[in-house]
Amino acid sequence: MKCEKWVRIAVTILLMTMGFALFYALIMWFSTGTDAMPFVMIPYYLVLGGALFVLIMGITAYKCYLPVCVSFGSTRRDAIFGLQIMERLPAMAVILISVVVCMIFRNDVTRGFMALWLPMFCLLICAGSLGGIIGCIGVRFGRIGMILSVIIFIMCGMAGGFIGGFTAGGGVFSFGMNIDISKLITIISAILAVVLWAVELILMTRILKKYEVKL
Repeated sequence: MKCEKWVRIAVTILLMTMGFALFYALIMWFSTGTDAMPFVMIPYYLVLGGALFVLIMGITAYKCYLPVCVSFGSTRRDAIFGLQIMERLPAMAVILISVVVCMIFRNDVTRGFMALWLPMFCLLICAGSLGGIIGCIGVRFGRIGMILSVIIFIMCGMAGGFIGGFTAGGGVFSFGMNIDISKLITIISAILAVVLWAVELILMTRILKKYEVKL
């Protein structure tokens, strides 16, 4: 597959994300009347939809798109680069669009998003990498391995969300220390994004060897 094909897939993910965010905002608007709050929440809906769609596409790419790459004679480097385009381009576009929306609708909600745009971007990177990791596990161990990996990641996500929310709420995990929570979240999310990205690249390389893609 040529680079243009991967870009088209990335654009498709972005369009689905934008459709999801707009649809959700309209539903909330109709349910709340003329309140503009659903529209200032669009950046959050964009991140939620973007994370969902890049996760799903990351999982399915190794079953649907990589065999096509191999059949068209793509090299290993082309396949890796194409998968990264598919996962990362929508993440960058979602954050860019979200920032523009925040500049249009200026209030406490959008200012809150602007304060956390980097962790939001890291969340999108993590979602794409998680999708790739689950996809690799599915190729290696089949359906059972994919199901087990999904369960493990859900449990880890629930635990991380509980700890993060409890810490942000001033729970016992704060230990009375004066810590800037936004900076802590940014550091943790950035480290997690880098680690998951590295793991995905390692697994991706091994899976591509299995597919016998040429160097």
